[in-house]
Formats: sequence, C-alpha cells, structure tokens
Amino acid sequence: MHDAVERNMKVIGRDGAKEALSGIRKGKPIRVAFVLRTDFLEPYLDARVYKEARSLLDAGYEVHLFNWVGADDKRPRKEMYKGVRIHRVKYQRLKGQKTGGKPSRITSIRLYWRHIHKMRDAIMSIKPSIIHCHDLDTMAEGVMAKRKLRVPLVFDAHDDYVQMVHSYPLLVLAGRIFRPYLLNRADRIITVNPILKQTYKRYKPTTILMNLAPHDFIETGIAENPKMAERLIRELDLKGKMVVTYHGMLGDNKGIPELLDTAKILLEPAPDVRFLVVGGGEKLGTYREEARKRGINSNVTFTGPVQNHQIPVYLSISHISYCVQRLQYSNITTPVKMLEGMAAGIPILANSGFPETERLIRKKKLGVLVDLEPKAIAMAIQELYADDELRRELGHRAKKAFECELNWKAQEGKLLKVYSKLLNN
Repeated sequence: MHDAVERNMKVIGRDGAKEALSGIRKGKPIRVAFVLRTDFLEPYLDARVYKEARSLLDAGYEVHLFNWVGADDKRPRKEMYKGVRIHRVKYQRLKGQKTGGKPSRITSIRLYWRHIHKMRDAIMSIKPSIIHCHDLDTMAEGVMAKRKLRVPLVFDAHDDYVQMVHSYPLLVLAGRIFRPYLLNRADRIITVNPILKQTYKRYKPTTILMNLAPHDFIETGIAENPKMAERLIRELDLKGKMVVTYHGMLGDNKGIPELLDTAKILLEPAPDVRFLVVGGGEKLGTYREEARKRGINSNVTFTGPVQNHQIPVYLSISHISYCVQRLQYSNITTPVKMLEGMAAGIPILANSGFPETERLIRKKKLGVLVDLEPKAIAMAIQELYADDELRRELGHRAKKAFECELNWKAQEGKLLKVYSKLLNN
C-alpha cells in the first residue's frame, strides 16, 4: 500500500480506513474530476492543484483534470502528466464569428453559457464518482454535472474570488449574486487558511482548513538538481555572500520597487548582501534597466523565469526569503513563496498588513515583520546580516514549523478524509 495511505490511516484511525482512503472500490480506482479555469501546465505547472492530485493518485484514485482553452489553442485535447489525465475543453465560436474577433457583451454571455454546458458534458463523459472544482468560476459546470450524476461536489477556495476580480465590476456583481447559490450546492468546501475559513463557513457545507503548501517541495527539487547549487554559486558569484531571494512572478505589487530601493541603500554599508530575483513577468526588462540606471547591478541579479522544480535549489543557496508585497486586492491569502522559504529553512522577511502572514511569523517566530518602506527593510536585512545566530535560529524555527504543521504531507490526510466521508455517505 502507498505510504500516503498508510500515513493517513493513522489520521482517520477507524475500521475500514484502508479501503476508504485507498481510492479503490472493488478492485477499481475511484474516478475524480478536477475542474480548473486556466491551463494546468502552462505557463507554469499549477502546484496548488498538482499537490492535491498527486496525493489522490498516490492513494489509488484516478484523477482527470478539465480546463478551458481558447478556440485556436493547438495543444493536444488530451494529455497525461505524471498520472493526471488532462482534458482541454475548447471555447466554441458562434457561427460566423471571425478568428480573433471580439464578440459583443451579449454574445460573450451566450458563448460563456454554451461553454459551461460543454464543460459539464465533458465532465459527465468520464462518469466521475466525485467532482472537485477549483475556484468559484468553475462551479457552474460543477453544480450542473453534480445534479445530473448525483455525485459529491467539492469546492476548493484558493482565494476570495470576488476580491480577486475586484477590477471587473460585472464579475464582482456576478460573483456576489451567484456565490451563495453555487456554494450551498457543494458538499464540502476546502480553503487554505483560518481567515478564508471565516469567509466561507457562512455557507451550508462544512469548511475545513487546508494549508496551501508545496508537495515534497525541497527534497524533490534538490534531488532532481544535485549539482545545480554549486554551479549557481559559482556563476552568480555568490560565494561568501548573504543572499536575499525573491521568487515568483515580478510586479510592483510583489514588492520589487521596494527591493530595488533597498538594494541601493545597502550598496555601500553592506557590500556582501546580494539580492537574487528569481522569476519573470512583463516588467522584467523594466526592472533590469532600472537596476542598471541606479548602479546596483553588482548587488541585484535577475535570473529570469525558471522552472518550478528548480526553485528549491535557488532557495538552498539563500539566507533570507523576501516576501514583502503591496496590498493589491486581498490581504487574506497565504503566500506560497513564504511556505517555500520556510521549507528551505531560511527566515522570512515580510511586511505587516497581511493578517495570515503576520500570524504565522509572530506565532512561530520564524522571521521578521517590517513596514513597507525601504529604510525599514534595509535595517531588518542589516540586523540579520550582522547576527548569524539569530538568522540560523529563525531559519530553524521556519523549517520546524513547515515540517511539523505547514507542509503538504501533514495536510493531505485531511483531503483523503474528506473524500472518504463524502464517498461513504
């Protein structure tokens, strides 16, 4: 039996747990339909979805993933990725609609409604025993398929959708109108932290807590790239330096302007501090040019986009995880980069104003909170630079918190328990 099943039998602790958690009934795997709005593999693997799919696969389930793609998309309609069966469902055009033409608002609504039915039919074609919808914009087809098939429906809330689409008034209105109807038809809601749990527990299904954490993140990443760390230190000239690393998509809301300002402040007083910016985005070229103009190319390095499985190696050569961010649309989520920094055993540098981030850092004493101001950020980095013992202690606590509570292995038992209860009922 798989290790995941054995581990989580202890969590359940009841007779019959072996068969319930194994994802197998009468010798056949239980079929699951994941529903996702964006592509699962591109531009990057959706790790938040993959970690759940991987746990279900390890337990013996058969996982199918449905996502929307454009009418002109050239990728295969069906594809297998590490056991996940991917089904790409194309948008339909109305008769006479030109390629690349922008339809009217009424036409867009008609197309959207037609495609929801198309997605529902695709889901129903595999006859799943359970449907698992990721985010609110996949729930319409999930509810319709549930009604036809009479199977359990799980809603997975990675964020507060209404806040996430705040700049699109029509989507905000639609979300507020339809969210109660859709969520009250789910059989269980999964979310990522206590704050979002408070948001969703008003609805009829029981909400469970499931922390957003990477699946075998550090161990797998470094194991796949055994010599990469030494090469990076050599190529990036980081030997003997204290490395402050940001990783993720680049943008002003991700604290990159503040990072550049901080690097300028520390250029002379802390010459051994290096800022490593790992990731891509539309503003990558702009930030590189800004660094050149400010004369901080010597202590700021932009790597450009890297693959997800390589992130652990960059973190393994780092000393501080830079998790500073501006308030964009929501302050209630748990940043994945913070959990990944914890997994690497390095202290977290974050700014106040984000309750879940503050709660974790204060409760677990695993990093430093600062104001969103370059001088304050620079001062915190200098303190960690000057105090090796403090830096190691914070990193040790971060690693311990991740290994004991906040990693995916510690959480997947909850997912398997949810599935077991829903299927048994």
